[in-house]
Amino acid sequence: MVEVLCDIDGPLAWGNQQSLFQTYDDYFKLNLSKEQLKTVNSIDEFEALPEMVAFKSRVGPVKYNFLKQVVVLDPQLLRSANVISDAVEGVNLLATHGQAGYCTARRGMNERWTADVKKATRAWLQDKSFPHYKRVTFCEGPEGKLAFIASKLIASPQHIIVLIDDLYEKMICLFKTLADQEQEVLSQRFILGAYGSGPCATFDIPFKVIPLHSWKDADAFVCELKGCSLWHTKRKKMRERRNMSKK
Repeated sequence: MVEVLCDIDGPLAWGNQQSLFQTYDDYFKLNLSKEQLKTVNSIDEFEALPEMVAFKSRVGPVKYNFLKQVVVLDPQLLRSANVISDAVEGVNLLATHGQAGYCTARRGMNERWTADVKKATRAWLQDKSFPHYKRVTFCEGPEGKLAFIASKLIASPQHIIVLIDDLYEKMICLFKTLADQEQEVLSQRFILGAYGSGPCATFDIPFKVIPLHSWKDADAFVCELKGCSLWHTKRKKMRERRNMSKK
């Protein structure tokens, strides 16, 4: 079985800037007017507002950065995210070559928050017409994704898993921190689609990495995917098993 998983933030979704500013205002109780918010065109401009400067000074840089990370996981903010150009078409194309699903590091600060994040994520995927929107796995960071995929490959010896992710460099670096068995199965049956990488990018790593500069390159990505030896060997074995079952 071939499973194709997509990260959400980066490859599929990008934040709604005005919604983000409004959410910051609500969480930090800045009491900014709608007129003020409409004049802000970037996060740098927002952070330069006197109210934000005063807030950062009051809570300190460490807590400030922590709170910013918390805010972006507000369920309503997640629902307001924009869709990356051609992402829906790209995922639908991938879904014709394997079982499609999603793998994200979105998690709340407690169980109830995490439940709301999961609900908002699936609702957003459904609203934006992504296929198989219920098939979402929630992990803790890139290392959690690798561990999840490795555990699935260990449990299912006939599995191949493809992951589209924009944090490919971090995942490559984390590979060596995994247990030997995890490294082994990833080397044998894992393909990483490096979303946002240069079209001519090369990777010197122990598992297969295929560049996916943007979803406009989805056809070329699928061609390279189907042409790699791992994919070809797996498909050949599947055909052989089907032929044996017919005899």
